[in-house]
Amino acid sequence: MSVRAARLSVAAAAAALTVTSPGMAADTAASSVPAQTTVSFIACPVYRDTNNGRKSGCWLATDMTSGIRYDVSAGRSKPQIGRDVLVEGTFAAGTLAAATDACGGQVLAPVHVSVLPTACSSVMLPAEGFPGRVFQVPKDGYLPPADVV
Repeated sequence: MSVRAARLSVAAAAAALTVTSPGMAADTAASSVPAQTTVSFIACPVYRDTNNGRKSGCWLATDMTSGIRYDVSAGRSKPQIGRDVLVEGTFAAGTLAAATDACGGQVLAPVHVSVLPTACSSVMLPAEGFPGRVFQVPKDGYLPPADVV
């Protein structure tokens, strides 16, 4: 299968996987997203390098069917630059509305990101005035040290 055919099949799969809440048109703008929307799509991730210190960059993915750019940095696993990803997450407008301007995308939380074997273009964006978020180790992200006898 050629690269072009593979990209077309990935795009067709993304269109088939996109899920929206009832009554929501697929081409709605980010400002009119309902209070809670579940999305699922395939995208090529973009890394935004911000000026807020080490590990403050953000991972962004654009849903090609709706044109909305999402921040997928809150996922437990991170995207891999140069590889397509399957993004499945929930956008909760009321709880994370203030965090949408940190990286330039609507925040998905919770979000699950799965790296796919298909290649895509590697893109890194400069900060462009977006502050990013300071990295904090999650409280459940590590185990306490064990005593070894």
